[in-house]
Amino acid sequence: MARSVHVVPHSHWDREWYFTIEDSNVLLVENMDFLLDLLETDLEFPAYTFDGQVSVIDEYLKIRPENRQRLETLIKNQRLLIGPWYTQTDTLLVNIESIIRNLQHGIRRAKRYGHCMNIGYLPDVFGQNAYLPSLFSDCQLKYSLFQRGVYNDQIETGLNFIWQSPDGQSIKTNNIFLGYGPGKFIQSDKQYLDEKLRPLLVKLASFEPANAPLLLPSGGDQMLVRPELPMVINALNAQATDYNFQLSTYEQYLEQVWTEKTTATTITGELIAEEKSRIHHTIGSQRVDIKQKNCALEHKLTRELEPLAVIASQLGLKYPHTWLDSIWTQLFDVHAHDSIGGCNSDETNKTIIDRLDKLNSIADSLLNVQKKQISRAIASAHGQTNILTLFSLAATKLSSMHEAVVFSNTPQIELKDFAGNIIEFSTISQQRLSGGTVVSVTAAGEQVTAAPDYFRSELLIKLDLPAIGYVALEVVEKELQSFNATEPRKVESSGKKIENQNLLLKLVDGRLQLEHKISGKVFDNLIIFEDSADAGDSYDYSPLENSLPLRFEQGKLLSQAIFEHSQKLTVKHHLSVPANLSNRLSAAHISTIEIISSFELRADENFLRATHRLTNGACDHRLRVLLPAMSNTASFADQGFSLINRAADNARVSNWREKKFAEAPVAIYPFQSICGTRNETETLALFANGLKEYQLLGEENRLALTLFRSVGLLGRDDLLWRPGRASGINNKVVETPDAQLLKPLDFAYAVFFDSGVSDTRLFTERDQYICGALTYQTQTLNSFEERLDRFMLPQPIDQAPQCFSLFEHGNDNVLVSALKCGYDNNDIILRLYNPTGAVQNHELQAPLFSVSRTNLTEEQTLPTDGTIPAHGYSTLRLSTKKQVER
Repeated sequence: MARSVHVVPHSHWDREWYFTIEDSNVLLVENMDFLLDLLETDLEFPAYTFDGQVSVIDEYLKIRPENRQRLETLIKNQRLLIGPWYTQTDTLLVNIESIIRNLQHGIRRAKRYGHCMNIGYLPDVFGQNAYLPSLFSDCQLKYSLFQRGVYNDQIETGLNFIWQSPDGQSIKTNNIFLGYGPGKFIQSDKQYLDEKLRPLLVKLASFEPANAPLLLPSGGDQMLVRPELPMVINALNAQATDYNFQLSTYEQYLEQVWTEKTTATTITGELIAEEKSRIHHTIGSQRVDIKQKNCALEHKLTRELEPLAVIASQLGLKYPHTWLDSIWTQLFDVHAHDSIGGCNSDETNKTIIDRLDKLNSIADSLLNVQKKQISRAIASAHGQTNILTLFSLAATKLSSMHEAVVFSNTPQIELKDFAGNIIEFSTISQQRLSGGTVVSVTAAGEQVTAAPDYFRSELLIKLDLPAIGYVALEVVEKELQSFNATEPRKVESSGKKIENQNLLLKLVDGRLQLEHKISGKVFDNLIIFEDSADAGDSYDYSPLENSLPLRFEQGKLLSQAIFEHSQKLTVKHHLSVPANLSNRLSAAHISTIEIISSFELRADENFLRATHRLTNGACDHRLRVLLPAMSNTASFADQGFSLINRAADNARVSNWREKKFAEAPVAIYPFQSICGTRNETETLALFANGLKEYQLLGEENRLALTLFRSVGLLGRDDLLWRPGRASGINNKVVETPDAQLLKPLDFAYAVFFDSGVSDTRLFTERDQYICGALTYQTQTLNSFEERLDRFMLPQPIDQAPQCFSLFEHGNDNVLVSALKCGYDNNDIILRLYNPTGAVQNHELQAPLFSVSRTNLTEEQTLPTDGTIPAHGYSTLRLSTKKQVER
């Protein structure tokens, strides 16, 4: 009986890479024109898969809008297959909400065009997020198909298996073992059949049961459809009687194989194996400036703009559906695996940076509009002119210190609630600013008069804020002649230490020492800077043989600042490092990198806030911060909706060369925003803003947090940890001097330590660090602090309450992943998650709404029992029952 071979014609379309997105789109139009003509005229060519992403269709129609009906007919008839993605996202370097939104956007747009492929298709991403099976299933996709991430011994019983997420959801999955291009140049001559094609099929058959159908993808990067494929298949069938070749689709193959398959192995969790496909474990630290900007924008969208827009919509303002749709659509281009990886030409990376800056500006402007319109409505309703509104966008009450900027005519101010109660705060810094001049038009011509000076104060405000809401305060100006407005108000102190109720940080003989005051635990030498040679490329870090890392421990105190609710210590480190790769062994030329580190302890917080500022003057190196570890065998990190555990060493590292792994199985891992170590009683964790890579150094009992890599080549052959050809293009050297990052760089993270810490508490403390309150002051002194304050704005609503809370939930083990309005209406979409190992009730208290559950695409109403599975999530739809009273 002839064995069935499904040959799937397709193209993997990189949106940008060593070429720009403009290059890609010009090529796209040429290829798509040709493809449409072929599919319409040659009915023997059954179907073509265009990489599972919808963005290519949108881009094509910008240039060829007249071909929309042609495209929709082909898509509806499943001759041209697209979706479920908008762009082929990286799944380990972007926020879980970004992955969800990419799927939502891609599925909805693909359906509007006529059909969405029912496969979570990721042919070329650098590793698979543990929650993809759950996301795919919740989007009603039937299958998953990917290339990279599994070890051979995981698929010994078949390339088709069950893949399960941490929350227990699973999906039928295929691993395209030979990648997406083994049949790229499939031919029908006997030599090709015997010498190339048969060995490929034998290899695939070795993993599958006898007579099971085989999958042979026939495509490649930016591939032009091959019109001769039907003739090639017919010719192959005429001479290879042991195989039955058919032009097919991934959907048709998976339907057949899973109809016939009776048993399957289950594989769980993240898939980052590097045995047969490169994962690029250290791409998380490449072009860290791109990753920081992306992380900041993701946070601004999901933790600030969308929740604030929900609050605004309940007060009577319009939800900015179109703006948010536009921002997300453009951001998805950044999230493609090459783009967010930073493994591109300098020209392309500059475009990515510009794209992120533009989108960030739009988001800031939208935030400005909403904060101003809400605050003006509060002031109008309560007869106030100078108020400060603090917006809390967490789903539980916030009891913490909140940063705010306030402008005043006088150096001293008071903050009061509307009942006249004084609110406690600290002034951290204050500047006296010139009022400039006022130009008036008179009958005699322009008259220019000087405006009085005013003051800009940075405050830390001690105030409990309601869940998903805001509180407005009155700003009262007071005259105090003796106050020095050039310096913040400090509590007198001396020495080289800072402390709060929980932690004490000292500088002892130039080394930082952290003490946990409750337990008495002391960490000597808290922070060590490690600089090492990087002989790699834009894809991978590579150590330089015979070159040892340099360690820098001793710093010099620059300043100490003690305020009522905050204490800061500023320390300088001088790093003397070789100027470039060639100097690493000779040390002929030395570059001095000066790192200014600021450490802050705020009242009642359980973590140390740390920032590092430097100007990089060296090339070809990697800079890491080494911190204490509570375990030398295992670490944890957040991924999706929970923490995952990882071993300090990969057991396969001992013989990876003998087994011809694609790259070394180094235990360097990505993380979203939390990483750390724990033992039976203690936990030390890091909360990071835009840093994506860490390693547990077991022998040293240190956790290494990578700050950045500095490299100057897109691809390089024969790396120490990655033998063979260069990744990407291997027949041309592409220099990337911008990737050396010879510029000012800033990094921020927090160091958390405590005893008996649950997973939920780590997420909560992380939120405390990265999710501060938004603020807005109704004032006329400064029109440049916010992007649009110098322009006139309409005021759609004239009243809003002084204090407002949309809802809250009563279970501290349940956290918020997303709060936004639905795609097609103003129903509120609330995504809650449960990082614990037990089922939780969400205990939502939302009297203004009726609550139901929906799927990830927000297209179905599902039954809800008020529970969230262990390590899982639930998407709720809140339909308004009545308007908010204003």
